[in-house]
Amino acid sequence: MTAKGDGDTGGMENGCHGFCRKCNCDHSLPVSPAREACLELMNLLRSEKRIDFSIPADLADPRYSTDYLYGSALGKMFGIMAAKIPGGGIRFFKSFSGQYNGAWEVPGWVGPVFNLTDFHSIHDSREREIKALGKEITELGQGAPGYGTLIRRRKRKSQELMKKIHELYRLNNFNFQEAGLADIFP
Repeated sequence: MTAKGDGDTGGMENGCHGFCRKCNCDHSLPVSPAREACLELMNLLRSEKRIDFSIPADLADPRYSTDYLYGSALGKMFGIMAAKIPGGGIRFFKSFSGQYNGAWEVPGWVGPVFNLTDFHSIHDSREREIKALGKEITELGQGAPGYGTLIRRRKRKSQELMKKIHELYRLNNFNFQEAGLADIFP
């Protein structure tokens, strides 16, 4: 990140930039060296065939095999963030979207942007209810009396749950200020 006028991009090209209304400065996010780190991550995923490569192979957890990506998952979104650290160095953070084969947290990877205890307290019972509605819809069959009502009920419950999940998200900005998604994207 660079502020307007500081001129210090550290030799990194900008992937995006924009004006910040909070501090009246232009900020930018560089592509390099994150691009190189992404390519390294892709090669590591291919060669190691697992995502828990921060631990010895003989201790690897089978849940973290990349076989999962080519099966029921049908792929996964991975990302790298490069951050400048005091003293001029760069630190990389690896992340993946959602869960990886049922796991929210994997050694060596950034965890979710919400508290897992809070997530489970609002999610689990509601998700069971939504899945039960889905099963009921399947058993009832398209065109049967009440089918449309069940579809609408499941949709409403899913939307309500997603809104509650999004309320749990906590993000930090460059000034170490924390805000929820609704505060950032009203």
